[in-house]
Amino acid sequence: STLSNDDVGGKHSNFGGNRISSGGMRSRRHNYRSLLVRYALARRHLDSPVMWSLKSLGQGGVFSGDAAEYTQMVLLGAELGADLVRVEASWAEEVQEYILQRKGGARAMLSFTDTDKRFYAAGEICMTLTIMANAWGGMIDGVQMVVTSDEEQQASEVR
Repeated sequence: STLSNDDVGGKHSNFGGNRISSGGMRSRRHNYRSLLVRYALARRHLDSPVMWSLKSLGQGGVFSGDAAEYTQMVLLGAELGADLVRVEASWAEEVQEYILQRKGGARAMLSFTDTDKRFYAAGEICMTLTIMANAWGGMIDGVQMVVTSDEEQQASEVR
């Protein structure tokens, strides 16, 4: 089964597995191969579990693809044998569901990254994590909320 950009509002139509089949992936073919090599090296030298995580530019990462490319890359991590895949809650529900239903034996962490740098009260964080934990029933194994507030008191409020 494959997910197309049409399924998530895009323009490409055949997207699936770990093939390099989207225009975005072809243009970053070298980075893709480099990623596979780094993953293989990490697996060879680590005894601890591996989490596969893709962060967008806005989240402090380097990923700049569309929803179909994001889906393909997260599922690639599961196919390669990552112990845990990080599913960003800011993507459309269809994207999250597609990944969660096809992640195989990988565990899933639903993550929300706030890029607005606003202050969150501890109660808001607790409520958000609770909603996230219950959102997919038994399909997720953990939740994460990343807050990017510049306020010094943010850390003490959460404690």
